[in-house]
Amino acid sequence: MFRDMYYAVKSPAEYKEFLTRKKWKIFLYGVLLITIYFLLVNVFPFARFQIIHGGFQTLAERYIPEFELRDGRLYMDDTFHVDQAGMYMDVDTSSVWVENQQQEVMEIMRSRYYSTVLIVDSKTLAMKNDGKIQMIDFKDLSGMNLTKSDIYGYIPMLNIILAVIMVVWYFFDIALFFFGVLILSLLGLIVRAVMKTELTFGQIFIMGVYARTLSIAIKAVLNMFHVGVPFFWMMSMIISVVYLSLAFKHIREEREEQERKAALEADSIANPESETYGGTRSDYEQ
Repeated sequence: MFRDMYYAVKSPAEYKEFLTRKKWKIFLYGVLLITIYFLLVNVFPFARFQIIHGGFQTLAERYIPEFELRDGRLYMDDTFHVDQAGMYMDVDTSSVWVENQQQEVMEIMRSRYYSTVLIVDSKTLAMKNDGKIQMIDFKDLSGMNLTKSDIYGYIPMLNIILAVIMVVWYFFDIALFFFGVLILSLLGLIVRAVMKTELTFGQIFIMGVYARTLSIAIKAVLNMFHVGVPFFWMMSMIISVVYLSLAFKHIREEREEQERKAALEADSIANPESETYGGTRSDYEQ
């Protein structure tokens, strides 16, 4: 499998050999490719986060202050005020002041300078993230009573939920990979027609699985270093199409060479007395 990954990137001329692979090995190759990608991009960073920060339990103890949400009101002993680097946070539950200073609050929420805003009093929570503004009235949560201690009870459930999400996400990535191969195969039909290469759709699909290798590797590196590239999906598909085109070219050239040799052999059989290397066999006997 890893040898196939190496040649899938290094040498499109080897793609003809991939056509001889059994179907289950081809499917397993795609699954292995996505598994490596998923481990590098999702599992390892999450595990590193858990190890460094000590899990959600430690994070809750360290960063969540003591609070109580009861009968539609929020109670906290501490106050917080942060105004730096495009982030604004003002938390003071000693009184009801957000509603009284609504105009000033909305000016802060709508300010382009702040990308993240969190404003909280005993009655209202106002927040902005990625340009989306949301207001929550704690009266709407009057049926919910919650404390910091209650959050600790939800942490084991949170770990299970995240594990389920990761598993679903993993299978979704596998399905998305083969869907991408399907789209690539349809584009491959166009390339086949242009290059006049005799290949079936099934053969193009098989080569498409391997042609996606470099694109997935580049995507993994970009995600690991949190580098965003506009329209990368298009660039990724172009890279895969180029690999398919090179594979088609090698297959066509090899087939043309075989046809040329077959024509020479047929001509040799049809004309056994034709001169070769300066004369016929009878000439040398004389």
